[in-house]
Amino acid sequence: MKNAAKLYYQQKLFVMLVAITSINAQAHSTYANTRQTLPSLPAVVPVASLPATVYKSPEIINQWVAQDKKDLMKAHAWELFIAAMQPLYKEKDATIRLFDTWHSLDEVVPPIGAPIVGFNKSGAGTTRKTNTMGNLDVPEQSAHSHASALAITLKNAPPDTNTGRDYLAFSEASVSDVKYNLEIGKFVESQLMNTKVTPSGETVVVGYNLNARIVPNSAQSVIFDDTKAVMIKPAFTIIKGKGPTVIGRWDENINVTNPDSIATAQLPGHANTLVASERTWRKEAIIYPSNSSTWPEPTTYYGRDGLEIDPPSNENGRLMAFNLSDFHYIKLTQAQVDSLKTGILKELMGPNIDNIEVGDYAILTSFHISTREINDWTWQTFWWQPTGSESLYQNGVQLHQEVLFNTNPLYKPLKHFRTGVGYSYATANKEAVINANPYLEGSFGMLKGLETVFGAKADTNSVNIFLRDESNPANPMPLSYDGVNYVHTPTFGLKTNCVTCHRAAAYPLDSYGTLPASTGGIYPDYGLLKGNEDLFVNRVTTGFLWGVVNKIAEREADVNTKIEE
Repeated sequence: MKNAAKLYYQQKLFVMLVAITSINAQAHSTYANTRQTLPSLPAVVPVASLPATVYKSPEIINQWVAQDKKDLMKAHAWELFIAAMQPLYKEKDATIRLFDTWHSLDEVVPPIGAPIVGFNKSGAGTTRKTNTMGNLDVPEQSAHSHASALAITLKNAPPDTNTGRDYLAFSEASVSDVKYNLEIGKFVESQLMNTKVTPSGETVVVGYNLNARIVPNSAQSVIFDDTKAVMIKPAFTIIKGKGPTVIGRWDENINVTNPDSIATAQLPGHANTLVASERTWRKEAIIYPSNSSTWPEPTTYYGRDGLEIDPPSNENGRLMAFNLSDFHYIKLTQAQVDSLKTGILKELMGPNIDNIEVGDYAILTSFHISTREINDWTWQTFWWQPTGSESLYQNGVQLHQEVLFNTNPLYKPLKHFRTGVGYSYATANKEAVINANPYLEGSFGMLKGLETVFGAKADTNSVNIFLRDESNPANPMPLSYDGVNYVHTPTFGLKTNCVTCHRAAAYPLDSYGTLPASTGGIYPDYGLLKGNEDLFVNRVTTGFLWGVVNKIAEREADVNTKIEE
């Protein structure tokens, strides 16, 4: 056994040396750009597509699914991630990547009465203005009503009885920038949108046609079969720009995505798989808002709620240090700050929203990528996890890719991520496939089934959020509220599957608590959906596109509100 291990590492070293030589020989290739060679961001940005070579045929991917080849799925996931993260431009000290050039949800689904991008016109939609990039908003996992506990907002959460601070910490409300490639823009404009040409020659939206597709007592669907379609959800954590910020750090030592069986995720020792919201994470990291891990004295430190704290200690090695070079990041502008301080983020973050200001940073901590390469799409997600028992190589990173991360500063942020994949509802052995992101789907465990999770006191206006009581590290317990310890059972949180969740995307939206009796009052978070279940009767499924159907519902609600006024 020892000889076999020695041989493996000798082979790995050889491959790495060959890869380093190869990368050095390709110093002027696409993936060998240096910070100095990146051009400045132009005022009008060409929309970049994923390289054609990154796509796989449906036959190949379906064969992976049939044979449960999760290693090949993960290898494909990393190819997609690297392609989407390809650096294209520089803007001051920030890197603009390929995915940054894609259109936002607001552009793909504009308000009724607003002009369309015109994706289906020759040459249209192939550029974006710089000032439309970085459209930060709250991830739909927190803000809409399509999955676990969807119609619930985290307003009026009780303060931490130890500190008096709001429970939902500054760094614990992710913001995202949902983006779609050109193929999805073409689909929405050609299949879901009604338009007219104004006297001035401008084409505007006059409405969306999903309501007209509803057939009473029947389940209908929208067909979307462009295999080049891609949707992504980069999500960010906010840190202060005036000093180092402590954030929660995911440090689960099992691969919670695609466990060998559901029982794996239910073992008592895997607490983070049960309640995975950032506020329950016991490990932390300190992020320096510069490209060094030092800060001029006197230093002001900020805690997980965005407020000033005493200099943090590294007791028990729980606090790791990083700087901006370890992340893809956005430096917040006034427009972004103003946008973040409105709407549901204010409800999610409470008073901490006032701490967001120009010069703070949004650092990339998670990334969903979904492609229409197969009928049920491919689903891969990435989350920031700088340590863990699983190496990059074991997580699917090929040796030449790991060399790229270690030798090219522009790709350095990728080395701190891990991935999970879910290309099907179940494995060949009929075990449910689990695929979730702790930063995004983790909050499902805090909200789904309120009475089950939080007791009879729970309601739809406020949720009794708990933190772990660290006074006894050997036996951390939830903090109590009104004398009640809220213990989270059963196993929600990261027990979910992207395919199931997105297969449930349909119009009109159903709110949590008003679903057909056969659903048990909750949306399915994993397991097979065929599209003809009671959940879809009198509705139209929307090709796995939750973002699109939610935005259409929002646009129609805006019009109805104006009519009522």
